[in-house]
This record gives sequence, C-alpha cells and structure tokens, in this order.
Amino acid sequence: MKSQGDICQWGGGKSKNKSFMSSETESKRKRYSPCVPEPGLGNVPETVINWTTDNFSSCPIVLPSECTGGKNEQQTNDLIDTLCLDWYQTASSSGLRLSENMILQAAVRIAAEHGFENFQASQEWLNDFLSRNQISIKGFSAMNSGPNLSADGSVWHPSHPHLSPPPSGTLLHQGAEARLYSTTLYTSSTPRKCIVKERFVKTYRHPTLDSNLSAQRIRAEVRLLVHCRKLGLDVPAVLQVDVPSRRIWLGLIGPDALTLHDWFKKLAADCLDTPTTPAGDSSPNLKHYAGVRLKHLTSALGRLLSRLHANHVVHGDLTLANILVHKATEEELTGSAEPRLAIIDFGLSSAVSHSAIQRLPEEKAVDLYVFERALINAIDMNLLSAVGKDFPQFSSPEKLMTAILDAYLEHYASQATPLRYESNENGKRCGVDSEAVLQAEGRTNILKLDEVRLRGRKRLMVG
Repeated sequence: MKSQGDICQWGGGKSKNKSFMSSETESKRKRYSPCVPEPGLGNVPETVINWTTDNFSSCPIVLPSECTGGKNEQQTNDLIDTLCLDWYQTASSSGLRLSENMILQAAVRIAAEHGFENFQASQEWLNDFLSRNQISIKGFSAMNSGPNLSADGSVWHPSHPHLSPPPSGTLLHQGAEARLYSTTLYTSSTPRKCIVKERFVKTYRHPTLDSNLSAQRIRAEVRLLVHCRKLGLDVPAVLQVDVPSRRIWLGLIGPDALTLHDWFKKLAADCLDTPTTPAGDSSPNLKHYAGVRLKHLTSALGRLLSRLHANHVVHGDLTLANILVHKATEEELTGSAEPRLAIIDFGLSSAVSHSAIQRLPEEKAVDLYVFERALINAIDMNLLSAVGKDFPQFSSPEKLMTAILDAYLEHYASQATPLRYESNENGKRCGVDSEAVLQAEGRTNILKLDEVRLRGRKRLMVG
C-alpha cells in the first residue's frame, strides 16, 4: 500500500487521480476553499478513504477551520453542496450504490465535521441537491464488485465482516446475539425514529459459518415479524434490512412502552409505596386497583400467548423483557380495559411447519416454561401478598401463572387463523380446525408443560 506522502504531495503537488471531478466542481472548490489543495475524495468516512486510496490512489480533502469562517448562509449551503457532491462522485465512482438515506446521513456528518452544526439535511435540501447536480437515485442494491455502504455511510467489505463499523445512533442494549441502537431513518418522506438491531460477529466461529448463520437467522427473523403482523400481533414493523451488514431497521413500539418486568415494578411501587392505614397496610383502594389491573393483565397475556401458539409460532425467548406494555389509557388506568401488549425479539423464534407438527406441543411447552420461570423470578412477593387478600388467585407467583394458563386455554380456539397451516398444492390456506380440536391442542400444550417442568428447559432429545 502506498503511503500518504506517495499518494499526494501537499506542497503544491497534484492528486494522481481526479478524473471523476468535473471542471464545474473544481471551480466551486477553488471559489469557496481557496486554501485547500487539489480536490480529492472530499469528506468521506475513514473506511471509505482507506478503501479508495488503496484502489485508486486518491487523497482526502482537509478543510482548515479558518476557511469556514465569515460565510453567510448561502455560501455555507454552497460549500456543503460542493463537499457532498465530491463525496457522492467518489463513492459512486468507486462502485458503491447510494440511497437517499445515505446521502442525507453523509451530509449531516460532513456539515458537523466542518463546524456547521446548524445545517439541516432535510428532504427539501436533498431534492434540491439532486436536482442541481442532475443526480438520479435508482435505489440501493448490494454490489459484488466493491464494498457496500451502510445507512450510516460506513463501508462493509464482504471479505471482512468483522470490520463493519457500528451504525450511527445511541447504543441501547447488548445481548448475547445482537446490539440495539436508537437512530433515525431518513425515508423519502420524513425522518423516522427507529431501532437498528445488529447481529455482531462471533469471533470463535469460522467466518464463513458465522456469516451464513447470521444471514439465515436475519432472514428467518424478518419473515417471522412479517408473518406475526399478518396474524394481528403487535410486533415491530420491518423498515429496512441489510443482510451483509447484519442489520435490521425496526419501528419503535411506544414511545412510552414498558417491559413487562418494569410494568410489575411500577404496579408494586404504586400499590406499596403509599401512605398506610393505622394497621400498617396500604390503602384498600390501591390494593383493589392493583388486583383489577392484574386480572386484566392475565387475560391479555393469555390471549397474546395463545395467538402465537394457536398459529404455530414459537417465540423461543419469552422473557418479561421481550413483552412490552403500552402506556396505559384512561380506560386501562380505571380498570375498565385490558392493557395493550406487544412482543419483540424474534431472533430465536420459528414458525413450525406442518411437516413438523408432531413437535409442536413440545416446542410450545418450552415456550411457556421459559415465560413461567421469568415470571416467578421477577414478580414482587410483597405485591402479591397485598393483592392476595382480595384476589386469592394472585396470592403467589404459581397461582398467577395458573391464571394466565387458564386465559391461554380459554382464548386458544378463538385465536387460530388459516395462517396456522402451510399453503396447499393450489396455493390456498386450509381452513381453521374445529373448536374441539383447538381446545384439545391447547390442553396438550399445558400437559406437556408439566413434563418440561420436571426436566427444565432442555429439549426432548428423542425422535
């Protein structure tokens, strides 16, 4: 690889490759950046610079801070326009396919790095930029001849997936399989707050195996999310998928949704952290209020779980962190309506095919067992003790789980849809089974749960 000094001599020398720069662009550059050397890459991410300098022997532009002062708004916009045009020409000439989202994010970063923090990269600015420079965006597609540009303007190279930089945004959480970022997706209409789920590289696995497994699981998760929305379940909307960079852009649930774990904690705080009666108990009205809300919650949870299982969807990780409760409406606060629940994280989920129907009770029972253990370990015993005097069905975690399973069985038949079966040879879905068959199926799932309790989460290794 050539050194930076070999690539460009800053003492009045010229870049060896500037064929992609038009004369109009050069004149703009000299007009607004008189102390800048000959044009090169413009302001592009470091990974883009490294890749292009290795392949084209070009050099980056450095814009000194003294060159940016004393300019009015129009001059500022013209300068940013010029820098963005340089970046666009370099990226596109290097074999990259760019989307509107990528150009917007690059413009924001270019403006920030040159001290123009007040610059707004709006859709109107983008339309003007594309029109002025006669640029036509035909959409983004991965190319085999060069690196892929992710939505944050970074490069991912197929032969080095572990070098993929993180997406722009705030890191919210890191689990065993993926990281979650809060970011903004610039669509064709308006910026939209979203979540980016990025499956990171497992360095202990062979790179090819790791890449194939990640791609397979990303596709499976996206299919399950789309399938669950067809079932009427409240799951995150899939906004964008980039399999090579291992990322899924998901719509927000909320904005003020709580995890089920946090919902229980808030209910306990509302019920217990209040002035007590002379006998030392919390207010009877608050205890009754908490009991009514628990009653509605058990019904909503039973309906949610039965909606999954009656349509042969196995979540695989039914913890309290993966079930969200929307912000309560006035009807929910007064106890006249059930809470609205959403379910997330389908990374371990599966829609068991009809050919594997004999496995279904086992898979669903493991799902229920995971949820039961998470519930028993997280519930506040003081809350159940306070509520249990008026609602004995909630006096212990085991009784609370029994109430949820009763609601699960009650709603099981009504939650089944034709989507529970694969298409037949004519491409049509089979009809829904009779209520008796569905009720028997639900009871079988609960009977299997008793067997799973005896051995734990480990799957049955027979057959």
